[in-house]
Amino acid sequence: MPINSKGFSEDIIGWHRGFDDPFLLPSSESMPDNLETALDLCLFLYYLNPQYRQASSRVVRHFITDFDYPGDGSQDEKDTLDNYLHYTLHLPMFMAECGDEWAAYGNSFARIHFPFDRFLVDPRVHTEYSLDLFGNSARYLWREMSYEVPDPHRPNKRVKLKFRDRRSMDVSRIKLRLLNPRYITIQHNPIDGFSQYIYRFENHIIDDIKKGRLYVVNGTPMSMLRAISRSQDFLFDQDSIFHFKSPTVSGVSNHGWGIPGTIANYRNIHQIQVYRKIDEAVGLDYMLPFRLFSPSQNVQLNDMVNLMLLNRWTGEIGKIIRARRKDKFAMHAIPFPVNYQEFGAEGKTLTPKDLLEYQTGVLLDGMGYPQELFKGTLQYVQVPTGLRLFENTFLFVHIGFNNLAQWVVRRVRSYLNQPPMEVLVQRPTLADSLERKQLVFQLAAMGEISRETGYDALGIDNAVKEMKKRMEEDAAIEREKYKMQQQLQKELETGTISDPNQQVDPSQGGGSPVGGPPGGSPGGGVTPTDVDSDAEQLAQYWMSIPSTGDRSKAMSAVRAQNEQLYALAKQKMESYRSQGASQGRQQINQQAQQGQQGQ
Repeated sequence: MPINSKGFSEDIIGWHRGFDDPFLLPSSESMPDNLETALDLCLFLYYLNPQYRQASSRVVRHFITDFDYPGDGSQDEKDTLDNYLHYTLHLPMFMAECGDEWAAYGNSFARIHFPFDRFLVDPRVHTEYSLDLFGNSARYLWREMSYEVPDPHRPNKRVKLKFRDRRSMDVSRIKLRLLNPRYITIQHNPIDGFSQYIYRFENHIIDDIKKGRLYVVNGTPMSMLRAISRSQDFLFDQDSIFHFKSPTVSGVSNHGWGIPGTIANYRNIHQIQVYRKIDEAVGLDYMLPFRLFSPSQNVQLNDMVNLMLLNRWTGEIGKIIRARRKDKFAMHAIPFPVNYQEFGAEGKTLTPKDLLEYQTGVLLDGMGYPQELFKGTLQYVQVPTGLRLFENTFLFVHIGFNNLAQWVVRRVRSYLNQPPMEVLVQRPTLADSLERKQLVFQLAAMGEISRETGYDALGIDNAVKEMKKRMEEDAAIEREKYKMQQQLQKELETGTISDPNQQVDPSQGGGSPVGGPPGGSPGGGVTPTDVDSDAEQLAQYWMSIPSTGDRSKAMSAVRAQNEQLYALAKQKMESYRSQGASQGRQQINQQAQQGQQGQ
């Protein structure tokens, strides 16, 4: 059985029948063949596909959560560190930048820039000068690694001085920086997994250093300036670089590198780009029609006339077209009819819109980015399950961010001579929150768990304190209700209840409102109808008091303030009692008659 160069049997794959190799696609011809060109292609593909860029951005930011500090240390120290990481060092934002680098290159390299103060050393007088004293008058000599500055001891003279750097304890000057993966070389040991990182300075940095641009030179560490002066690359110390990458299966010769997602899914991206090229070609050639004018041959003229007219055809039609574009309402005349035809306007039927959407979905699925999560259309029932699968797929992102936070805290506190402090990045809780909170609330309502446990899901620490607040609110509400009821009872007893928009005339003893409702007396006083209505309400109120003694007190209070109102209300109360007694006797007689009829 013949075996080809790839180790496959020709009888198995059918090459002897002339079939094409299904693995040799057009996209294979444009694959990069070295690391440098591969990373350049990754950057190009990252910005060429906005759907992939936005989807990867959402994935990365899903795992950027708050920090926990489970180790030793007072709460004040933990709060101080948390504020520093969030608002001074901007660690969450840096995590997002690392994640974007990983999405583009499959790798992200982070370093911490620790601040320093630069001093010039004058060996003649054994003195050091702060570089800030000379300002822009200093000139950096990159080959000699020295500064040429005005001589402090000899006016109008300049002197070359070496320098030394002393670390600064100003925590606000500590910065988190990324290194361009295209300028990184990894020395990886596959046995113990140890890696060393070599940085090849970018051309614009070397150019700035050699030209002596102080805003670059003064912020570059002395060790890096020494490497540039010797035209060498820079080898970082152990634990000076944090490498964030995704795991890679065995058998891939990655030499410590992470495999970029854009390269692993290159064929899908290539297919999308083919459809986009087709779409662009269709838009250029087939969306606008090709318009053609031709002379009509139906007119029977002699050959001489045809020859004369056709000689002027192109020029006259060109004038008409130009005039038409300038003035849409212009009128034109030609000696005989013309034909007008359109070609190639079927672009809408040729646009591969459905294919683009389908292939984009295939690309996102192949990279592990759920289309529903990217479009924000996950149904509530499927959210917890879908999110858990998604989070487990990208579990290395959470682990990488957690290791990055620990690395930053460890190195910063070591630089500041502070004791170590443990930090953890919280796992995303969106899936748990949607499912767990509902169960916790149900159990708390059933009395199966404590209120403190149920309230903890909402971030409420002290359930007893919250219950006390609720009871105080209820008591305040009840006090207000009781106060309003007492005020209403007093108004009823004194006969001062009336329209709240009316004002009370003191000359009337506090019981007669000044002005009245619409239809009152022209003089603005109380009409007989108003007095009768107040007496009726007061009589009904007296009758509602169950105690005879309380009723007598209420009647006496009204009598002391308004004798007329008291007399009218008492008369109405007696009338109501008489009517009630009469109705009661009638009901008794009717019941007696019904009983006799039943016998």
